Amino acid sequence: MNNKISILAASVASALVLAGCGSSSDSGDKDKPVFGDFQGVVNKGIVANAQVTVCEATSTDCSDEEAFMATVTTDVRGHYRIENAPAGVPLLVMAKADANTLMTCDVAQCGDGVAFGDKFHPGADFELKAATPGVAAKATDLVVNVTSLTDIAAGQAIAEAGSQGIGANTIRRSNDVVRQAFNLDENINQVGAVDLTDAEQMANASTQDQLAAVYSASVYQAQVENPELDMAELIEAESSDSYRIDTDILREVIGAAGDVTETVDEHHDDLDMTGIEEGVNDADSNVDDIEQGGGTIVPDPDLPDEEIDEVEAAKKFVGDVRSVVASVSEGGDLNNALHHFAEKFEGLEEIVGDDMAVILEKVEYSAIAIAEAYEEGSHPNVEIDSGKNTYSITGIDGVTFVATIDEVDFDWSESEGCDGDWNDNYSCTEQGYAELDLSIDELAVTENATQLSATGSAIIKGAQLDSDYERDQSCDAGVGYCEGETEYSEQLAADQVEFNLVDASISNGEASFVGSIELAVKGLRFAFEDEYGHYNDWNDWNNDYSYEFEYVEITAESIRFALDGALNHGGEFAEIGLLANLNNELGFVFKEQTCDIWQGVVDRDCEESRSSETEDSYVKALVQASAAVDVDTANNENVPASISLKVERAEFDRVDASVNVLHQDTTTLIEAALGIYDREGEYEAITAKNFDGSVVMTLDMDDNGRLIGNIAVEGVHAADIEEASNGMITIRYINGDFESIL
Repeated sequence: MNNKISILAASVASALVLAGCGSSSDSGDKDKPVFGDFQGVVNKGIVANAQVTVCEATSTDCSDEEAFMATVTTDVRGHYRIENAPAGVPLLVMAKADANTLMTCDVAQCGDGVAFGDKFHPGADFELKAATPGVAAKATDLVVNVTSLTDIAAGQAIAEAGSQGIGANTIRRSNDVVRQAFNLDENINQVGAVDLTDAEQMANASTQDQLAAVYSASVYQAQVENPELDMAELIEAESSDSYRIDTDILREVIGAAGDVTETVDEHHDDLDMTGIEEGVNDADSNVDDIEQGGGTIVPDPDLPDEEIDEVEAAKKFVGDVRSVVASVSEGGDLNNALHHFAEKFEGLEEIVGDDMAVILEKVEYSAIAIAEAYEEGSHPNVEIDSGKNTYSITGIDGVTFVATIDEVDFDWSESEGCDGDWNDNYSCTEQGYAELDLSIDELAVTENATQLSATGSAIIKGAQLDSDYERDQSCDAGVGYCEGETEYSEQLAADQVEFNLVDASISNGEASFVGSIELAVKGLRFAFEDEYGHYNDWNDWNNDYSYEFEYVEITAESIRFALDGALNHGGEFAEIGLLANLNNELGFVFKEQTCDIWQGVVDRDCEESRSSETEDSYVKALVQASAAVDVDTANNENVPASISLKVERAEFDRVDASVNVLHQDTTTLIEAALGIYDREGEYEAITAKNFDGSVVMTLDMDDNGRLIGNIAVEGVHAADIEEASNGMITIRYINGDFESIL
């Protein structure tokens, strides 16, 4: 029957309907989310099967559930890798043990019967930390090792932060103080990954890597020799420019390094220990130098920019905010460029228009035809290569579809009346069940000027379709009338519907998209009813009437839609990304009744209605969207520009939103909590941050509806913001300077 709603169409419809719940505004232009990857090794010796949690350092114990958090497991080499971490924000790395964790002993003895090179469980309370000021956008080569040295530095950064989040420069200072204390030349996050028990690794490692690993093991050795040794007391911040070192503790650890060095030498006969031995001796002399210098170390970290005082940092940030506001305001170069670029994409509507709908129907028909061919052994539109287990579509205009079957369970039945002509009175019942798992080896579909090509996969689990169709129509030429009623109902359910297209290309001659597309729906439920009636009086049209009543129900347990790639129009490109995760654990069901009466008087009851979310039943969501382009500034300079949007809804009447603007090498992050439904128009304090979060502007409204706020640099109060009765907004710095922002 032509009236059937396809599984693919129902999945798309559920995504659109549930994504729209609780929303009342356009998201506008958006930029590609700024992410980066990094990796490292957990080594106190090497710790295999450790649980490594990485989080934004907005809290000191990864307890901020609203911030980024990811957990991975180290491999047998102690190696871990984190992908898609937010760029430019301080991150905390915490390694802990579970029942499967094993640590390699890299000192002489690690307890009863555990010697150098043996593996043992480090204990349920095992924890090792590291902190990094941030990963660069799209980075893939950053190393953040987790060792006893990084644990000392991260602990110091946490102690400085107190109950606040850890600032990027606090992390840089703490890491550098530990580096200086142990007389190392390289960033402590970058070294110390070598396995002291592995002769080949040791022979190929740099002296700095060897020394950092020795010192990491020495912390363990020193605590075995002196259980009262508290490494948290090694460093104490006197100010941001001065850290006091407990040289007694440091000397115990360096002394233990001599013991570790002897143990390593005993087990690796051919290893050249000269660099390690000289390094340990120099570290011992360095303790004397620290004592002679009053027991303090002045940090000298590799800062991204020259350190400036709080007022100057605040003033620079205000200047950056001015530039960003000017660029996105009417007439600004970023605003003009994005509008100009948007005009180039008017043809994109055609890509997802009627032709694309036909293409999707062809794709689904092809998949069903392949399933039938698999079940029945043949199909008029399918060519089977049993040797390769591949199925190719033939005889469908504009379709190339080659798939490999992984699993199919397909059943379809329909009553005899389903073959009736549209003018006949007939009744039709259809039922179907489908399980489908296939790899799309080649897909190319054309409809008019629109083309889709891709490879990928399609999975359908537990799909069930039931439909009923009835037509009752009569015409009498002698009397001169014709009347009829048609009723159609359908129930579609699927446990899982998943389409993954990679190397996807969509074009229509005007514009194109190249990238990946993913749609995953779980617990899909779709119900549809349609009632249509008409009466035509051939002698007096005033007696005519016609109507159509439609009812629809849509729900799903969860929906994920992701799109990532590049748009091209006229040779101009924009990178775009969209990720939508919808969680319907509270069971919201969208229901809508529509009543269309086109002419005449209809004696039928129909009341239009549409369901709404409630506090007990609503859709939780996380949506990230992006677009990044190169634009021409007022000085005719071509620079990268982007605007990113992240929207998260975890509560019924609140949405947390953040916007990230990158322009002229300046990154500004704006965050706000917005009210919806009964709280629409309400908002909590708005914050604006610079690239690494070291400068934060907080804005709110006073009881008179005027803007108030402040600016803090590394947690230190630097300025106050207030709005006068005439609308002038003034920033007053703590040194007495002031300026207007609007």
